[in-house]
Amino acid sequence: MNAALIHDKLFIKTFWEQKIVKHNQLTENEEQRTKNSALS
Repeated sequence: MNAALIHDKLFIKTFWEQKIVKHNQLTENEEQRTKNSALS
């Protein structure tokens, strides 16, 4: 395996991990917002 390929794999892995973390944070914030909402 060459270094560029390894770097690409790591980059893609961290890219998707960050996307998932961000999505989870947004989902938690939304759940918190609906819990605190006067309508629920």
